Amino acid sequence: GKVQFSPWDGAPLPLEDRSPGQELTRSLRELTGAQEGRPMFVEFFGGRDTGRGAGISALEVRRAAVETAGCRERFDQREWIGSGNEPSWRLEITSRDMLLNVLGGVAPVRAPHAGPLRQGGTVAYAATEGTEFTALIDERRCVDSMSGSLFAYSVEIRSEGRSYAGCIAHNPAMPAP
Repeated sequence: GKVQFSPWDGAPLPLEDRSPGQELTRSLRELTGAQEGRPMFVEFFGGRDTGRGAGISALEVRRAAVETAGCRERFDQREWIGSGNEPSWRLEITSRDMLLNVLGGVAPVRAPHAGPLRQGGTVAYAATEGTEFTALIDERRCVDSMSGSLFAYSVEIRSEGRSYAGCIAHNPAMPAP
């Protein structure tokens, strides 16, 4: 059937997938199990078409997920929210600090940082005091190993002698990194 885009603040619009390899359509099929009518949260770059029956054209998929709060996700003052598996962990980065929570008895790690440092195509955050704690963010496709959700960014974390790799989302209300 036809794909429709429902903006969080408006009426549904016809959607044309112009992403490379029809990545949006492929993600929809894979994440929803091809269940007709099952919704999927998506962030994409695209354009608004003009004329009668105009809709939206998707040019690049930035994020796609079915098991998420989607538009209701609360970033609050967080610039980035990341997660990974084996072990399960969550990273939150604000303009002032980073917080890493790892499931399985490891104490949460919170540390201030001096802001993002650009190293080529990588955005790096490093703790300014206390423990070793760095987050390296790359604009590189990332697929969550458990949910299959698609992200535009991957993250590698080093904290207290351990390394974690996963996916990370940028707060869409803040300027692009």
